[in-house]
Amino acid sequence: MGDRGTGTRTSPTSDTLSVMLARPTWSCPLPAALLVVGLALGSCVCEATIDGSATGDTAVVEGGGTIRISDANVAPIAIAVAAESFPIAVGDGVCVEWGSATRTPLGSPFEPSTIESAYLIRFGLGKAEVTERLATCSLMQTDATAGAIVETLGATDVCFTDLDWWAGAVGEPAWLACEDDTAWMVALFGPDGGSFYSAPFAFLDPCSGTGGDTVRLSDDGATVAVAAELESVDALTVHRDAPYTIDWSGVTETSSGESIAAGYSGSVVLAHLPFDELDDVERATADLISYTDVRFEGYASRTFALSLSETVSDDGEAFAGFSDDGTWLVSLDSELCPEWILTRVSVR
Repeated sequence: MGDRGTGTRTSPTSDTLSVMLARPTWSCPLPAALLVVGLALGSCVCEATIDGSATGDTAVVEGGGTIRISDANVAPIAIAVAAESFPIAVGDGVCVEWGSATRTPLGSPFEPSTIESAYLIRFGLGKAEVTERLATCSLMQTDATAGAIVETLGATDVCFTDLDWWAGAVGEPAWLACEDDTAWMVALFGPDGGSFYSAPFAFLDPCSGTGGDTVRLSDDGATVAVAAELESVDALTVHRDAPYTIDWSGVTETSSGESIAAGYSGSVVLAHLPFDELDDVERATADLISYTDVRFEGYASRTFALSLSETVSDDGEAFAGFSDDGTWLVSLDSELCPEWILTRVSVR
């Protein structure tokens, strides 16, 4: 491979992988191997319980309490994943650049210099199956048969050469080998890990017989679209300005249709949208980051409950209660699935 910066850049092929899957009827286990250990949660003493499984007649307790989410409150979602596939020349290495990317696959702003590590991953699945499992939030760490990690230290490009592989039962893989039922992917991660959706990612295609040794990730490299159906589910009814703990231990199936088999780890997001009509809210779920005017986020680690007072805004302010204008959504975003559990809040 030539000197860094002079390698041949290759353009993505036109056969972009894309899959749109509605809520599946089968279930798959939560990928516990990818769960991140986060902050310990404080205890919370609550005055009352609100059962989210009820409808508009749900009792509203002014003193706050525990909001219990049930399956009746969980909105079904459909996720569309598209990922480009770059032809790569077989050689002794490959370089990846992402300095021109400005947004994540979900459409939120992206700062290239925040990336701290780049992964080259070999999956024991074909590209179509990897993409499908991303769309159904069912991709497991065990699906990756080998990989390598390179620290980027704030750079916006990296070369994979002379790698130290972590490998599964297959041992160290042949370098970018063209094999049946195998997919190669490059993925980027920031300081807090994140998910495949938090930074550009792409497939590498060593089977094309052509291509260069450098690929450039851009805003068109990978896209993830989320669509939610909120009208058919019961909203959580709460009182404005009251302190609450949210409890999802009664949920047996996520918004994407997978069964819940372990305590959840990931973000708990309270998103306020300046819309009253559900049609407008549903359209906004495709890009909650852009449409949300007030957002609070906390972190849950292997648990089923979180005090909403532990969520904070982008400005560092703690959540102090719901307002009765617009629409509030509660979203639990796991490491592999945006809007893993999504529900709507009705404020009185």
